[in-house]
Formats: sequence, C-alpha cells, structure tokens
Amino acid sequence: MPVRFWILKLVLGLMCVGFAHFWGRSLGRRRPPAGRYTGRTGWAVRTVVAAAALQWGPGSALLSAVFYALALASGAAGFFLARRAKEPEEENLTREIFPGE
Repeated sequence: MPVRFWILKLVLGLMCVGFAHFWGRSLGRRRPPAGRYTGRTGWAVRTVVAAAALQWGPGSALLSAVFYALALASGAAGFFLARRAKEPEEENLTREIFPGE
C-alpha cells in the first residue's frame, strides 16, 4: 500500500480515537446537550464513520485493530472523566474585601 494511504489511515485513526473520547464524555454527562449534533448521536455517527473508513483499502487489519482498541480506551476515559466528582470552586472574595477598587 502506498505511503499516502498509510498517512490517511493514521489521520482517520486519530480522528476515531478523538471522536470516541467525546462520545464517552457525552455519555457520561448528566444533563442533555444544548446544541444540535453535540449529543450522543452526533459523536456516535462520527466515531462509526471514522472507524468504518479505517477498513477501506487492503492490508490494514492490525492498524485498524490498534486504533479500535485505542478508541475503546479513549471512550472509557472520556466517560470516566465526565462522571467523576468535580471539586467545588473556591469563592472569590476580592470584591467583598476591597469594595472600592
């Protein structure tokens, strides 16, 4: 396979991993998304299309399997990061302490 196809598959694989991360984050969110194509379905479609595009062309089963495993791990990490408890923000008392500045 020519080098340009390997570069294309690497870019598609990285996109698949990134899309899977954002899909995991959207699954881990507790409230519905605000905009169109930002929710679970939009990221799922992007991830599946990028994963299917990795299968295009001959001789890339190992590369596809590696990117599928990375996408699965990335999606799980995104889900975990969205679900974990966030630390409360500290109060900013600057305006109360120095009211005239």
